Amino acid sequence: MNTCCKLSSCSEPRIPLRTGSRKVSWGIRSPEAARNRVLHPQAGQHFSAWLPEIQDPAASLQVESFPEPISATSQPRVLLSGDASQQIFEHLTKECHIWNILAVLSPDQPGGDSLDAHASTSSLGNELGLRCWRGDMASIPAFQGPFDVIYLTQSAGSNPDPYSLLLHSSLGLKPGGIIVTYGSAIGSNHDVLELTHGLPLDNVTPSSSLAPSQQSNVVIFQKPMRYARRGLPLKLEGPVVEGFGRGSKQLGFPTANLDPAPLQDALAPFPTGVYWGYATVCKGSSADAAEAALAVVNIGKRPTYGDSPAISIEAHVLKQYPEDFYGKPMQLTLHGFIRPEIKFSGLEALTDQIKMDIGAAKVAGAT
Repeated sequence: MNTCCKLSSCSEPRIPLRTGSRKVSWGIRSPEAARNRVLHPQAGQHFSAWLPEIQDPAASLQVESFPEPISATSQPRVLLSGDASQQIFEHLTKECHIWNILAVLSPDQPGGDSLDAHASTSSLGNELGLRCWRGDMASIPAFQGPFDVIYLTQSAGSNPDPYSLLLHSSLGLKPGGIIVTYGSAIGSNHDVLELTHGLPLDNVTPSSSLAPSQQSNVVIFQKPMRYARRGLPLKLEGPVVEGFGRGSKQLGFPTANLDPAPLQDALAPFPTGVYWGYATVCKGSSADAAEAALAVVNIGKRPTYGDSPAISIEAHVLKQYPEDFYGKPMQLTLHGFIRPEIKFSGLEALTDQIKMDIGAAKVAGAT
């Protein structure tokens, strides 16, 4: 039976010591010690410790700091994907003493057997240690995440669709979490801004800290806290109109819809997808007199159904109403962009994702 690789034990947590710009002592020598660890207030401030130098000199990374939202995480949940997973695993466990790691392995991946040899026999997603998943990013079970840090080190040609790679990575990432791409993981010929326009990711690569030879080979993304996006909050107003009638009957999530035609200019700068925000519905002549309720809003073309190219605005309001309110004024205030539209394999997969979207909206609305 395989067991998780362990280093020497450590009975006392230590104050993190910064040596240069790349290493920090976390005081964790094994998964067992990590379970009982008391996090020092300053631990995690220097995220450069989490970034190993890949052997390819053109893909090496040297930075002084990383985004702060996840800097207080004592045992970050990490995902490794790509040819350099073995090297990053050794760095994280030996240098950073991080033990909450999932490695995604393709059947012919170099170093995959070596990672398997270190892997825990447990398949649970909440146990410290190395876990291996044979498959691709799209097939990772939800219970294995969400992740604080994702490392992508695919070699050139192994992932022909960088958008798909970043999409599925972003779905498994916590708000405030980061994706680190090395080498050709997303391709050097892609416009990063265009690539991420429809994704809940910001490019936070500290170019001023990278050597000129590194700037085209290392890209770092962050999922914004509370799914924030430039231009939000956005207010959309109009009377409630009839939709396709599928939200309640087929999916179990009734929606209140707005006519998108008068709102085209307001929506133009924003990608289609799922947003969270607040809905204010009034049975009188003005929505201002009603109380706002948390809502999950889909703005898009419903690709899973594929029955119409027209944009729709569908709000699932997280509040019970005794009756329909067609024709009554509704105001939607969008605060965050959760994810882009996705064509799912069927209604069950779509329903599962909607439940996760609702959970994301509840967490974002409570913080």
